[in-house]
Amino acid sequence: MQWVVLFREIADTFFQEKMFEDALQVYEKLAENELASVSLHGPHSDLIVSQTSGVDVLMKLGACYRSTGRHAEAAEAYQSRTGYFR
Repeated sequence: MQWVVLFREIADTFFQEKMFEDALQVYEKLAENELASVSLHGPHSDLIVSQTSGVDVLMKLGACYRSTGRHAEAAEAYQSRTGYFR
């Protein structure tokens, strides 16, 4: 499952470089395959990789949609994150 972290790092790098279309492709895959909610345990059993949290992926997905002018999809991504708190 370490590839999940790699995909997340790629998406985050695209996002930081303002390459929102490229970031969207990766964040969409993470979200649709529910990879975003995977918790990874390393050699230290208490280590959980929070960077793969579903909420954070949905927030970044929404920001990418917003930055590319896809406002309806951004709103949907932001609204879908509220399901994590119910």
